[in-house]
Amino acid sequence: MLTGVWQALARFRGDSSVKTFVLRVAHNRALSHAWKRTKQQTQEAVDVADPRPPADELVAANQQAEELLARMRTIPLGQRQVLALALEGLAHAEISAVLGISIENVAVRLGRARASLKKRMEEHHG
Repeated sequence: MLTGVWQALARFRGDSSVKTFVLRVAHNRALSHAWKRTKQQTQEAVDVADPRPPADELVAANQQAEELLARMRTIPLGQRQVLALALEGLAHAEISAVLGISIENVAVRLGRARASLKKRMEEHHG
């Protein structure tokens, strides 16, 4: 505040009392501060990013998911079951219990399912 008065002192013409001059400088500085703060808050509100991905990314992701599901439907049922459960986040032991097969069989089917799916995806794009 004091520096503001010091800087404005050169513009003091003596048309008012020093007290009025100092109050006017303080008033103007307060208005400038409030204006800058409002402008900054408005800019910060604009800068807050939408956490959702852009629409074109959502469309591309949906298309990829649809393609993946279409290719999954073409692999054998046993492989598809294991793959679907793995994609749901189940561990090999949980998949084994759900399907009534050994953990080793889960690993074999999952490996075959991934290879089959990869081959079908490459055929589709290649």
